[in-house]
Amino acid sequence: MSQGARAYLPLVPFVGLLFILPFPGTVALRLVFLAAAFAVALLSWRKLALPSIPGKPALLVWIALSVGSLGYAVDVSYSLGEIKNEIGYAMMAFVAFFAITRDAPTLQLWGRVFIVATAGIGLWALVVYFGIGRWDIGGGHTGVGAYASLAVVVPSALLIAFAREDRLRWVGWTAASIILVAVVASEQRIVWIAYGAQCVAAALLVRKAGLAAYSRRAVAVFVTACLVIALAAVLAVHALKVSQSSPELQSLGADHRPQHWRRVFERIQEHPMLGAGFGREAMKRAYPDLVPQAGPEALLWHPHNVFLTYGIAMGWPGMLVLLGLFLSLCREYWRHLHRPQAFSRLAAIAGIMLVIGVVTRNMTNDFFLRDGALMFWALNGALLGFLSRRDVDEAGGH
Repeated sequence: MSQGARAYLPLVPFVGLLFILPFPGTVALRLVFLAAAFAVALLSWRKLALPSIPGKPALLVWIALSVGSLGYAVDVSYSLGEIKNEIGYAMMAFVAFFAITRDAPTLQLWGRVFIVATAGIGLWALVVYFGIGRWDIGGGHTGVGAYASLAVVVPSALLIAFAREDRLRWVGWTAASIILVAVVASEQRIVWIAYGAQCVAAALLVRKAGLAAYSRRAVAVFVTACLVIALAAVLAVHALKVSQSSPELQSLGADHRPQHWRRVFERIQEHPMLGAGFGREAMKRAYPDLVPQAGPEALLWHPHNVFLTYGIAMGWPGMLVLLGLFLSLCREYWRHLHRPQAFSRLAAIAGIMLVIGVVTRNMTNDFFLRDGALMFWALNGALLGFLSRRDVDEAGGH
């Protein structure tokens, strides 16, 4: 085996994990890859001379509050299992990718693997879609909600995957085109809102980071165009989504979620400092009266909003700690916006876009768990691992 091949061998479980994560029915395999990646990181810990993990206070408070919720959980065994999945495994992915992502080529590799996997699922779903005339929710690819959770990560992944390599940009454009068509077929309106928010953030941050010398007027025009296009896309996808529905369901105001959110919020207010314990199913277990029993509303068996999910689980402290966690990540990226290297500034922008996309997507549903949480924390670990090493390089004069 050549020296170059041996250098890439430790990355195999990381590539395997990122590639397999988006595919449903791969829990056992993803855990094997996760365990292997974490083991590689631990075995390499001293040799890698790792910088301090950023954002530790917010992470520790989040973990402590979640574990503390076991003291009042309605189903302790369920909540403990969810903590293991959504925090234990997620932090393994975060630490592993933080440890192993030392340079720009490695960071780019993660972005490319994710883009290829997402495009592959999208192509698979589209072949089925054009064959039967609809997205096969029970198909082997993935459901529309899960695909939306992948799609909102695509802008930040594209930014880190192909920003430095002209020869492979055709791969990025091809994959992005497939993903975009798949997003249309998925009929998930929230994706377009997330794209609009990410485009606005990117326009403002590119100027802030000094990567482009656009005038304020040009930025304002671009931001306005992004918002108009996003709104038009939401309305167009909504019309496509409800074209076969009864007339009373064909307006945006007919969505059952706002009323559901109001009922959930009122229940949180009854116990503002405590909750029902960690986990998306805590509402169903503690407050079955909040779960509609018939019709389309029966899908609302959980809050369908990540902050309300945390509110049901841990009251106002849960919602505030989750908000603080996301803001802490954005703060860490913000301080890298003026790095000497242009790619470091792009990576910081990609990190903020990643947080914005995932938070926006989970405002109307809650996929911040299982594969969605693992992907979020793996990519954040990679981005922060890369950027934190730039701190060390600059401090050492490299």
